[in-house]
Amino acid sequence: MLISLIDDDPLYHFIIKKQLYNSGIPGTLLQFYDGQEALEYFISNQGNAENLPDLILLDINMPYIDGWQFLDEIAKLYLAKKDMKIYIVSSSNSSTDQQKATAYNYLSGYLRKPLSTEDFLNLVTAE
Repeated sequence: MLISLIDDDPLYHFIIKKQLYNSGIPGTLLQFYDGQEALEYFISNQGNAENLPDLILLDINMPYIDGWQFLDEIAKLYLAKKDMKIYIVSSSNSSTDQQKATAYNYLSGYLRKPLSTEDFLNLVTAE
């Protein structure tokens, strides 16, 4: 499994990396610290499904390109017909953010940070 974490918080990267390792599920974590960095990766790999993640964990508030802008831009790409699950994982408790997320029909869900180990396992084992 290829998982993409797009979040500007180094501590959160550490937590997700540890959860993946402790899960025993074979997987690779693509780590991006801002939306621009992630978008550039997706643009350069859009025709190669093997390099595209199965699961994206996306923060909303990041420098350069935030999570909303990333979602808008990724929708414009041809992503090799890869069936990716995209979850917003945010510390925002704003009902406005949660409502805005419903406008993106390709989003799999909106989760609050930090993800519990159980929530993380549910995401990586979901079919």
